Amino acid sequence: MPHLTQYVLKAVVDPLIYNTLATMHFPDITGTFNAPLGLAGYRISHVRVQQFDMGVRKVSLTDDGIHVTHKQGFVELLVNWEYHVALVHQSGTATVHAANDIDALAHPASIVDGYPAYKFTHFNLNLHSVTVNVRGGAGWFYNTFLHVLSPIVKNTFASAFAKEVPPVILAEIVTLEHNIPKSANFHGLDVMFGQTELPFFMSDEASAPLTGEICLNSTTCCPITPTPLPRSNAVTAPASDYSAGIGYNLFECIGWAAKSSGFFDFSITNGTMPSQIPISLVTDDWAMNVPALEQYPGELMKVDLSMYSVPTVSDGLTMSVEVLLSVALDRPTPLWLGDMVLQSVVKLTPSVKSGSIVGQFAPVHDSLRLIGTSLRPTPDVTDLQTMAGWVVDGGIIPAIDQYLSRGIELPVVDHLRLKDSESVVLHDDERFLVVGVGMEYSR
Repeated sequence: MPHLTQYVLKAVVDPLIYNTLATMHFPDITGTFNAPLGLAGYRISHVRVQQFDMGVRKVSLTDDGIHVTHKQGFVELLVNWEYHVALVHQSGTATVHAANDIDALAHPASIVDGYPAYKFTHFNLNLHSVTVNVRGGAGWFYNTFLHVLSPIVKNTFASAFAKEVPPVILAEIVTLEHNIPKSANFHGLDVMFGQTELPFFMSDEASAPLTGEICLNSTTCCPITPTPLPRSNAVTAPASDYSAGIGYNLFECIGWAAKSSGFFDFSITNGTMPSQIPISLVTDDWAMNVPALEQYPGELMKVDLSMYSVPTVSDGLTMSVEVLLSVALDRPTPLWLGDMVLQSVVKLTPSVKSGSIVGQFAPVHDSLRLIGTSLRPTPDVTDLQTMAGWVVDGGIIPAIDQYLSRGIELPVVDHLRLKDSESVVLHDDERFLVVGVGMEYSR
C-alpha cells in the first residue's frame, strides 16, 4: 500500500496542470451579431495558449480528496478571428490576456481496469481582468466589429476554460496513473499489481491500496492469502515522502515461487564446495561423525539441495526455511546415502535500493533431521549439527541473499525516483511492515 505526502503530490500535480494548459485545444467559436449592413457572422478559431503563469499554487489533501488551488496566475491566448457580412470579409489575430484563479477538488469515484477513476467534486475557474488586443482588419466596419469581439471573447473564454480544462486534467491523471507499473519481473517471474479498493486520504497523505500476485505463468500464481492492511496512519513512516506497507505474505510468496520454480535446486560437489565451508566432501572427513561411511574410504560425495517446503514468516520478520539435503557418493552412477532436512531460521532485514524492495538474511538457529538413509548403522544427525551450520552460513544464506538482491520494484508514477532507505517499522500483530523513503522529482 503506497502512501504519498502532499509535498510529493504537489510535485506531480503542478507539471500535470502546466502540461494541460500548454497542450490543450479549444473548439472554434462561431456566432452572429447585428451590424449596420445586416446580420454578421464571425468565427474565432485556432485558439492556443501562448504563455501562462501558474501563480501561487497549493496542493493539499483532505478527507474528501485532492484539493488544488491556483491564485494570481495568468493565461495569454492567441486566436484567429474573422467576420463576414454582405460583401465584407476581414480576418486577423487577437491576443487575449486574463488573470485566473483555480479552486478544484478531485476524488476517486471508481476502479476501472485496476486503476482509480477520478472526478471533480467541484472545479471553479475564474478568469478576470480580461484584455483583448486585436490585429488585422481596417475600416469603419472593422471598428464596429471590435466593439462586438471584445465582450464575446471575455464572456466565451471564461466558460470555455471552465468546460475544457477539467476533462483534460482528468485525462492527464488517467495517463499518469496508467504509467504506474502494473507488473515487475523477479528472476523471470511476473509480479502483478492492481487496485481493488479506492485510494483514500488522511491528514496530509494519500494512500493507494494495492494487491499483488507472484505468478509462475499466466495460470499459476501464489496461493497464499494476502495480508489485509489497515486503513490508518499505521501504514506510514514518519518524515518520509513515500511509505509502502507490505504484508509478510509477500516474502512467503517469494519463497513459494523459489520452491515452485526450482530456483534453489542445485548441487554441491567437492570441486564446487563454497570456500566458507571448512571441510571437503570426502567420506574420510565425515567418517568421524558418521562411522557408517568408513565402508567407503576416500570417496567423493555430492549434496543435492532443494527447498523442502514453502517458507513461513513469523514475528520479527524471521523466516523458517527448510532445505532438503540429498547426499550421495559422487560416482558415474551416484550411490544414494541419505536424505536430511535442514531447517534454518533466519532474520530478514529489508531495505529499498534503486527503487526496489530488497532484503538480507542473517542466521538465527538451525536444526537437522534425518528422513531416510541407506547407511547402517543409522547416523545420529546431532553429530552433524555443526557441519549443518557451515552449510547454512556458507551455502544457503549467500544463495538466498543473491536471490533477494535483485528485489521487486515498488510502483510509483513517472518522474518520481525513490531514494535508498533502510527505514523499516514492523507490525507483527497485523503481519505487515512499513518502509519509508524520500523521493526526488525530475522531468
